[in-house]
Amino acid sequence: MDTKQKNLRQKIIKGIKVIFIFILTVVATGIIAIIVMSPGKTESYRDKQGKVLEGSVSEITRKKIGGVEQGMILKGKSDKNPILLFLHGGPGTPEYVFFKEHNIGLEDKFTVCWWDQRGAGMSYDESISADTMNLEQLISDTVEVTNYLRKRFGQEKIYLMGHSWGTFLGVETVSRNPELYNAYIGTGQMVNAMDNEKMAYDYMINTATKNNDKEMLQELQKFPVKGEESLTEEYFEMRGKTLNKLGSGLTHKPTTNTTLMLSLLRFKEYTINQKINFTKSEAFAHPVMDSIRYLDLFEEVPKLDVPVYILQGLHDYQTSYPGAKAFYDKLKAPTKKFYTFDDSAHTPIIEEPEKFMRILVEDVLGEK
Repeated sequence: MDTKQKNLRQKIIKGIKVIFIFILTVVATGIIAIIVMSPGKTESYRDKQGKVLEGSVSEITRKKIGGVEQGMILKGKSDKNPILLFLHGGPGTPEYVFFKEHNIGLEDKFTVCWWDQRGAGMSYDESISADTMNLEQLISDTVEVTNYLRKRFGQEKIYLMGHSWGTFLGVETVSRNPELYNAYIGTGQMVNAMDNEKMAYDYMINTATKNNDKEMLQELQKFPVKGEESLTEEYFEMRGKTLNKLGSGLTHKPTTNTTLMLSLLRFKEYTINQKINFTKSEAFAHPVMDSIRYLDLFEEVPKLDVPVYILQGLHDYQTSYPGAKAFYDKLKAPTKKFYTFDDSAHTPIIEEPEKFMRILVEDVLGEK
């Protein structure tokens, strides 16, 4: 081997070593960053002097609910404030992971319980029997969490807020246990899962046709919604991407999966293992959705014996706005109000948080 070839070989080897060291450094830095961002702890509220705010609540707790250890995050600036139990969507998608970064303001007026439902996030455990992943068990779990909160904070009744799948669970729970709740608050209101998919599909087809979007039409025609057998994992992936593209999915301003994943990585309330479990939760909770696929709140719950407030994004077709409005119109309740969020899709709580909080404070709590 002549000198030139030897020098070239040495340069290549050196270059490979530099690249290898660089990759190792990036990977190591990423791992360290994830570890730092995953202590599994929540920060306390502090006053101007840096002292823990007297009477504030900021903790992660685990309780045996329905025979299964389940996690919840309790947050509020005063333990004398009303209690709000938040029922997340999915099933299997704890949403404080995403909502925390938006500084909504719920914890200024409520002590909020961000409960990770059975099989989700902090409450994920692969040993949980699939036979318990159903609506009836989740209703029982919700009542048990409610009673824990009532006893813990010494309040006779609490507020119940649901989002997406959590609204179905919330309506069913309140209808059977009205004595436990001050009011029901629904956002991204689900009414009939199967009908909702048909409405979403028709909306996507009609919009693609109107826009002469042949590529979208071609993709949609691969997944005709004809029945439960049509609702495959591939369909939901396509539906999510398409609705987000049209501004009618999770948010009116399109949100990418990368954005959501970064929120999860930054979420300090979870450990690394809990973050991994979060990614498994939706698939694990799929039997819950199967248990309600053909249930219809029009028939199941014609009335609620508590005040009802429904806050719906105008552009929402993940849980359709027309379906939510029709349910509200037919529902009987001692007091009921429906609010339209013109610049929102499925998640007005983070899309128009100021309006959302104003309604909660002025109309739900009655503060002026």
